[in-house]
Amino acid sequence: MRAASALAARIAAHNGQKQKAPTLLEQCDNLAGLSLKGSLLAQAGRHHDAIRTLRAALTDTPDSPGALCNLGYAYAAAGSVRKARRATLAATALDPTDRTAGLNLAALLLPEDPAAAVKAIDRLISFHADDLRLERAAAAVLLDSGNRTRALRRLRRLKGSTKLHDATPAEREELNLDILLMSEQRIAPSRAFDYAIQALERCDYRSTSIASLLAATARTSKDLPILEKAYAELSENYERTTLLAVEHSLALIRFDFDRCLEVADEWVKREPFSTNAHIAATYMFACYAGRYKEAAQVGLAVLRRGIRSDALRNNTAFALAMDARPDQAARILPDLSECELALATAGLIEAVRGNIDTGIKMYEECANQLRTAGSDDLAELVSLYQAHAEVTVGKELSEVWINELAERRRSEDPRFEIALIAIERETARARDRLLSG
Repeated sequence: MRAASALAARIAAHNGQKQKAPTLLEQCDNLAGLSLKGSLLAQAGRHHDAIRTLRAALTDTPDSPGALCNLGYAYAAAGSVRKARRATLAATALDPTDRTAGLNLAALLLPEDPAAAVKAIDRLISFHADDLRLERAAAAVLLDSGNRTRALRRLRRLKGSTKLHDATPAEREELNLDILLMSEQRIAPSRAFDYAIQALERCDYRSTSIASLLAATARTSKDLPILEKAYAELSENYERTTLLAVEHSLALIRFDFDRCLEVADEWVKREPFSTNAHIAATYMFACYAGRYKEAAQVGLAVLRRGIRSDALRNNTAFALAMDARPDQAARILPDLSECELALATAGLIEAVRGNIDTGIKMYEECANQLRTAGSDDLAELVSLYQAHAEVTVGKELSEVWINELAERRRSEDPRFEIALIAIERETARARDRLLSG
């Protein structure tokens, strides 16, 4: 009976029924059953339930590397990074060849000690010498820690090595794409999008990492036919839950924002350490839905897990400012020189603090800097969010400005439509506050 329940749970998990699978495992109290249940609970976003289940699994069998690895994952997802490191270190000590545990350890070490993170991956490589994806992971750690030159040098060495002899077409394309992107200091999303679709076609749509890049660089409805074809091809090779980045991007550029919000919510629960998932979720919760408290909670939770991202910190600061927590927003805000939109968010913080003229000038300065850098679309988007900030703090928009805003609905870029939705929502909220006051 227990074996049948475990099998049914595995089938439910495979079919994407993450909430149903743990229920099927209620009768399984052995190590394998509890470990599987804990893993599924973590994937369903029930991190504290997962921790309790996995600790129970380890009571009788404390030397299970798989259960310890899952426990580390659950601790990290719940924000207990120190406990996550201890559990994951224990897992790697018991089985130093385990790729999942080793890569999880590297991710946990990265925020405080990038050198130790690289060392953890190099230890894995000593057991899996021909695994190109481990080499790419080490290069990604170096890049994330600001060492682009070493990262690029490491990848270029692979090009002439024997490790490429048995590489799959997807592995070759992933390596070539990493080198191409790292070689350019600043690359336009449209250019990266073109690189990604060409690489996917050459490897017959057999790479989820290239698919994620394609999704991240899709911008307007002009990209829709290409992205739809890619998603259809990828779906032949992968489960839907591994393609949430692409599904989210599809919903966004279809202007199906309600669906986009649903996918973003599912994505962060499914991938609690994905930076792009949390950037998407904080943006959709705050800018589209106006659920600022929830957006801030999502952002703060993942920042506590040690993930470093200026875009994520900027989104979280925006949500905190809109939730009337400007001081906390200022502490989260990235350095103004590191994030091109941080100056605009700093303007929002000042406006919410009551320094409205100072805040508006910061928006204008940000837009001017972007125009000087050639980012005209982004500059216009900042101008829209300036109107959003003005409405938020009680200023009325002129009739001319309102008419200009209406004209911008013709844009093929969904970010403009979301900005306009946000302006209309805050205008309605300001009107309701005035009437109720």
